[in-house]
Formats: sequence, structure tokens, C-alpha cells
Amino acid sequence: MKSIPTALLGPVLVMIMTSCGGDYHPNAPLVSPSITSQPASQTIYSGGTAIFSIAVNGNPAPSIVWQRSNDNGATWTAISGATSATYDFTVQPADTGARFRALASNSQGSTLSTPATLREVPAVYAGGTIDVTNPDSGYWINGTWVHLPSPSGTTAQVNALSVSGNKVFAAGNWLSASAGVSQYPTGYWRDGNWVDLALPSGHTYGVVNSLVVSGTDLYLAGELVPGGAPGYWLNGTWNGLPVPQGSDYASVLSLAVSGADVYVAGYSFSNGNVAPPGYWFNGTWTGLPLPAGSVNGIVESIVVSGSDVYAAGFTSSQTTGYSGNPGYWLNGSWVGLALPIGRTEGAVTSLVVSGTDVYAAGFSENATSTTPGYWLNGAWVGLAVPFGFDGGQVRSLVLSGGKVYAAGLGGVGDSTGHFSSTVPGYWVNGVWVGLPIPSPGTGFSSVSSLTVIP
Repeated sequence: MKSIPTALLGPVLVMIMTSCGGDYHPNAPLVSPSITSQPASQTIYSGGTAIFSIAVNGNPAPSIVWQRSNDNGATWTAISGATSATYDFTVQPADTGARFRALASNSQGSTLSTPATLREVPAVYAGGTIDVTNPDSGYWINGTWVHLPSPSGTTAQVNALSVSGNKVFAAGNWLSASAGVSQYPTGYWRDGNWVDLALPSGHTYGVVNSLVVSGTDLYLAGELVPGGAPGYWLNGTWNGLPVPQGSDYASVLSLAVSGADVYVAGYSFSNGNVAPPGYWFNGTWTGLPLPAGSVNGIVESIVVSGSDVYAAGFTSSQTTGYSGNPGYWLNGSWVGLALPIGRTEGAVTSLVVSGTDVYAAGFSENATSTTPGYWLNGAWVGLAVPFGFDGGQVRSLVLSGGKVYAAGLGGVGDSTGHFSSTVPGYWVNGVWVGLPIPSPGTGFSSVSSLTVIP
């Protein structure tokens, strides 16, 4: 092969550099950096991703260093590793109010972008049930639907949801039809991926109703079918609980962990009727006394605060029905809650203790309507029914950042006092926030579990 004459090497090299591009253009004029697109301020929920970006011109191509200020721009610190035109990171509560800017520099000078401010807002995770016309399950985060995959041709629901660090746990079940036989695969979603739970011999499926993350441990409580066997999975291993004496089967609705102690609550059935109430403490059934006139009861929420055990729900003078006398047991003693005027029944579905305050959320009702609300230290606080609806219920209550979040449903009632359709949502300090039902869902949707990351 013939070599290129030495006299031609210079022009050839210049031509090669020009045609291939590059950061440095020796024949182009040297230009100090200029920012043509500035970073924009953002409002992002905790756990979401903030993305700041700039567009910059200059020759040689400017280097970029992103800076952060935590004192309203008085001082700035370079962010390690943030040296590209785009800077992104996962937002945490401590990031709210922080300012960000980019420094672009080359041999001809440097320039700063305008600062952009990050406002972190609480992340509100809402899990629940979607109308059966929708084939998949999921949850909402700040009103946006997050799809959870499940096999084709199924319906699904999220009964409990928890966020631990950067992981989202959603528990429930999905239902599929195979050769005319209903089957419930048993498990939970972790960061959007389904995780099967092992079933003990003799059982075909299970339902998870409560989920608790305690340190590195994951508790998933519910029951197995057939037989209505109550219990919970601890890190994937089933821990069965004895059916109360005199009962035929039982269901778990709520679980609480305090140190090494595990409290599990729900209800049991005897001869087709709800049996007297109680809860399991470290696997042993603890019966709860009934107030005068009541024959049974259900514990829907169990909470441990210091040395106090709160078991909330309702008692009833009837053998059927899903409401009655609302209240809770405090260390085994019944604390009844007064119904608002015009209401004949009610129930507590979620209880939260904050200092000396006790929030007991649920609903009150009569023969024709159901009103959402909560009792604060025994006093009823009604929540406004969403416009266009007749009533509602609170299924989950959370206190965060000085605000009261109460999640559940708004509904349209029929002539019998039952809901003919429902929509999901939650109240923030009494203001309703409706949640969109993903297509093709229509009605009978609700929120059963709420988590707020401040």
C-alpha cells in the first residue's frame, strides 16, 4: 500500500477532524460558555425523581458542575459526580426548599445557570379495589395510577400497602378462572413484581388482608382456604393461629408488631354467625368482653402504643350485619363511641394513636345513608360527602405533617341504604381528593389502605 506524502498529512488530518466532529473545533472561533436553556423549578413527591437539565453552548465544549444550596442561595456546594447536562436524583423530605444550579466552564470563561428550587410534597400511596371490569390491580401515588401486573383474564385487588425505604409492598390477591374453577394465587407485589407465598398442605389459596414491615421483617396476615385458617406469613413462612374455641373458622384483618410481640386481630364464625371478639397475642387467643346488649363483635384495627393495646371495631346485638356499636377496647376494656344524631349504627375500621389523641375512623349510618368520618377523642368529626354522591366510608386513616388523611370511598346509595356504585379517594383535612378509576373500570372501586411519606 502506498503511503500518503508527508506534505499532505496536515490538510488530511484537518479534514478528518472536521468531518468526524468532536468537542474541540480548531477552525471555529473560541467562545465562552452560554446557557441556552435554564433548569426549571419542580414540585416532586417524596420518593419521586427530580430531573434538572440545561443546554449550553461554547467552544471548547464547556464542562458542567451542578451545585446545591440549602440556605436559600447564600452558599453553594458542588455535587459530587453531577457533571453532565442533566442531573437527577431520588427526592427525600430533606430536599424540600433546596436550590440547584449549574456552572459551565471552558478555557474562555464560565457562567452560572439561574437557580431552580425543589419543593418536596408528601407522597400519598393509596391501594384498594378496582371494579371487576378492570383486569389488573395497582395503586395510586399522588393521584396517578401505578399498574401492578397480573396474568391475563384476571381481576385483582390491593388490600394492604406499605412503603419501606425505596420499596413498595402491596398485598392482596387476584382471581382467575380456569376451566370454570376459581383460583386465587396467593402472594404480594414487591416493587411491582409478584411474589408467591407458599401454602401449607391441604389449602388451595389464601388472602392477605394486612401487611406490616418491621425492620427487615415482612408480615403478611390473612387466612387460608378451605377451612378459614387464620395466620400470617413471616418472611414467607406461614404461622398458623388457632381458631377460637367454639368457632368454626376465622379471618385476620389487622396485625401489629411491638418489639418481639405480634398482635393479630379479626373475627371468627360459629354456626354461620359472627362469634365474640378477640385477638391473638403471640399466637394465643385473647377474648374481649362484650358490652351489655351485644352478642358479638369484630376487631378491624389493632394498635399498640407504648404499653397500651387498642382493638377497634364494633359490637352488635344481632347475629348478622357489618356494623353496630362503634368503639374500641383499651387494654381489654370497652370504650363505646357516641353516634351522631340521626345515626343508628357505625363501625371503626382504622385507629391511630398520636400522643394523647385517639383517632377512630370509619362511618356512621342509618337505614337510608352512610356518613364517612372519624371520632377524635370520642367526638364525631363528619367528612363532607363528595359532590354527586349520597354517602361514604373511611377505611384507612393516617396522620402526617399535621394533616389528617382519611381514605375510603364515596358512594351512590340505593333504596335499601346500600351503595349501588362507589368511587375511590381520600380526604385531606376534610377536603375530598377523588382518584381516577383506570379504564375500563367504572364503579365499585375504593381505597382500603393508605400510606403517606412526608
